[in-house]
Amino acid sequence: MSQILDIDWTRFRTMRFWVFGITAAVLVIGTLTAAAGLAAVAIANQLGERSVNSDGTVNYPINSLAVLHVELGTAALLTAVAALTVALGMLLLCAGLGLGMAARLLRRRDA
Repeated sequence: MSQILDIDWTRFRTMRFWVFGITAAVLVIGTLTAAAGLAAVAIANQLGERSVNSDGTVNYPINSLAVLHVELGTAALLTAVAALTVALGMLLLCAGLGLGMAARLLRRRDA
């Protein structure tokens, strides 16, 4: 009976560390993506304004809060895409591990 409890506890502990590791990866990747996305959008906004103004075309004034809203929204969208990419990678990894374990079990059963 004690061996069963030890095995279950080991599996739970391992699963908990996997979850903490994945959560840490998502937080780090999300933070870096948000910072890089915000910087890229701010630079693109400034370059776009200079390009439009140098051509002599008329552009309508935009409230600075609206510009900030667009920049933060774009950074949030990039962060969400990065987090979903990590989630998809973990799903594919778990599916691959599951297929590998199933193949190993089938080989063991046939032998």
